[in-house]
Amino acid sequence: RRRGGPAPRCDVDAPAGPTRSQALALRAWAVASLEGFGPAARCFRSALDEVDAGTPSEIEVLQGLAWSTHETDVRLAEPLARRALSSAELSGDVEQIAVSQTLVDFLCSLGGKGISIDAVASAVEVVQSSSRRLQIMCHPDWLHGMLLVWEDRLPEGLQRFQTMLADAIARGDEQSLPFVLFHLARTELLLGSW
Repeated sequence: RRRGGPAPRCDVDAPAGPTRSQALALRAWAVASLEGFGPAARCFRSALDEVDAGTPSEIEVLQGLAWSTHETDVRLAEPLARRALSSAELSGDVEQIAVSQTLVDFLCSLGGKGISIDAVASAVEVVQSSSRRLQIMCHPDWLHGMLLVWEDRLPEGLQRFQTMLADAIARGDEQSLPFVLFHLARTELLLGSW
């Protein structure tokens, strides 16, 4: 989208209900990939007005809104991630609890509250056997890899990104590849592998 172009379309043509809620969440993630996190935040906010409380769609929308907001103000993003975590805990969905907790821990790290590598590593174990397709932005593996690199544990971070690359290729997850490849290449550079 060019600057000054039309605002992203955040609505979907579907009757109210779980299918529409899921479509709104997916639409907002698509806007994030295509147009950036500012426009995506608007779509996630719009979707949040329509999704039912305590549903998987609400949790995903809150996660997406937290991620999209963190680039402008991590202090605004953290409460959104905590809200996603509360909804996930109420739902009892172990995977969504792990994803939401990871996002909270990651945002706390960005906010200067310490790096929660061990807590995030626990979430990685919970979602590794999942058949659910998780958005890369909130995926515990990806966030764990970044935290490892930030903690200067470069060989471990490299291993995490190499594993993610192999998994993404095996699953045909083309959406995740640019994010994984960027951090894999960056980690190799930091290790001196030009």
